[in-house]
Amino acid sequence: GLRCCLTQMLDVGVLHGDPASNLIRTPNAELAFVDFGMVATIPSSNMYAMVSGILHLMNHNYTRLAEDLTTIARLQSQAYDMDYSKLAAELSSIFEPIMTSESGFTLIGLAEQLLNLSSRYPLILPSYVINNIRAMAVLEELAQSVDPSFRISNVIYPAVIRKVFFDPAPEMRSALEELVLENSVSVRWDVLELILMRASRVQEANRRE
Repeated sequence: GLRCCLTQMLDVGVLHGDPASNLIRTPNAELAFVDFGMVATIPSSNMYAMVSGILHLMNHNYTRLAEDLTTIARLQSQAYDMDYSKLAAELSSIFEPIMTSESGFTLIGLAEQLLNLSSRYPLILPSYVINNIRAMAVLEELAQSVDPSFRISNVIYPAVIRKVFFDPAPEMRSALEELVLENSVSVRWDVLELILMRASRVQEANRRE
C-alpha cells in the first residue's frame, strides 16, 4: 500500500487522500484504490521538490531541505525577510535525532511537526501534503503492527533513488548531479558506494519481509 502511495506521489502526481480505508486486494492479487472523492493533483514543481526534499533529508542536508520546503509551501507576503538559515537549523533539530536513531526516519507524527513549523514561519503547506503524510503514517503504523522491524525508509529510499537516477526531467538531472558530482565535475565515488551499499541492505530487508 505504501509503495502504491509513493508511486502516485513521486511518479504520477496524484494523491489519494484516504488510502488506508480505500485500498483493496483484487481477485488477481493486485492492489487497487476505490472511492476517488479525495484525490489531489500535485503540480510537477512540487512533485520534484518532494523527491529532492526526501533526498536532502536522507543526506542530512537541511539547508537544501529548507529550500525544498519553501518550494512546496505557498509563501506568505512577509516571506521575503525569512531567515532560511534559522529554518534549516530548526529542521536539523527536528529531523537529525530521528534520522540518527535506531528506528530511523518515520512518517508518524511528521505532519504535526510540519504544521508546528509552518506556524512559526511564513509558510502555508498545501493541505494534500499534510493529509497524505497522515494517511501514509497510518499505513506505516499498520505495517509495524504486523512486523515490528518494518522501516518506512526501506520503501521510500529505493523509490527516491530510482526517480533521481532514471527520470529524465531537468529537476531530477540536477538532483542527480548534486548527489554524485563534486563541483559538477568529479564523481563522488564514496557517495555512489554508499548508495549501492544501502540499496543492497534495503533489498535484503525487503527479501526477508
